[in-house]
Amino acid sequence: MDTNILVVIGISSVAVLLTYVLTKKSADKKAGKYKTLDEALIKANDEYDSVKSSFESAKRELEKVNIETYELQKLVGTEEALQNSIAGHEKKLDSINKLLAETNEKLESGESNLEELMGDIDLYSRLDEYIAHGHYALTNPHIISR
Repeated sequence: MDTNILVVIGISSVAVLLTYVLTKKSADKKAGKYKTLDEALIKANDEYDSVKSSFESAKRELEKVNIETYELQKLVGTEEALQNSIAGHEKKLDSINKLLAETNEKLESGESNLEELMGDIDLYSRLDEYIAHGHYALTNPHIISR
């Protein structure tokens, strides 16, 4: 009985080894361009790692784009309020420019009136000096006009 057990164990061991060798050769043939299945696994792991790192970098870029998009959407939301504010300020600026132009016109008119009055005052002060020194006699003060 001991021999039978040894034979069964031997045959089982040979069957397991034979199955391992055949399976390994079959897998190596399927791997094709790689010499062994281990090389194929190493290459697949390297490709997986590179794809994973590319995915992570793309994910980070997508997060940046999402943040920028959110900020742009906030700006678009405030765009109408900004445009209304700009329009209101433009109207105020136009009214201020109009008021400035009117004030400039009044100032120019006032300056010309002032020059005329200064000329009249100069004339009347000279006449008054001549009259005070006796050079001319003033007959009727209402006759002297511009």
